Amino acid sequence: MKRTGKAREVFKVKNCILKAASNIDYVEVDLQQLKTGEYRAKIKTHLPRRKTAVSIKKDRSFQKALHKAQEANLKQVEKLLKPKLRKLSIKDFSVDYAA
Repeated sequence: MKRTGKAREVFKVKNCILKAASNIDYVEVDLQQLKTGEYRAKIKTHLPRRKTAVSIKKDRSFQKALHKAQEANLKQVEKLLKPKLRKLSIKDFSVDYAA
């Protein structure tokens, strides 16, 4: 894949993550090709007054590694944005299970 194609894919991933949550401060995407020929994608997103979500994924394909890391990062951001809802649902489940 050409360098401009890789840059376009990274730009798409950044925009997708920023659209998913409007209060994200920044998104960093780091891509490396390892000696084994695999690609390692590392995505960092920072939520203000919360935490930084980091996802690292490896794959033989550049696009697959990038999209796997994107999906993992979006899941982490979703969990960080709604921690109270998760706790309530876990408590409700444990109460229903005990009853």
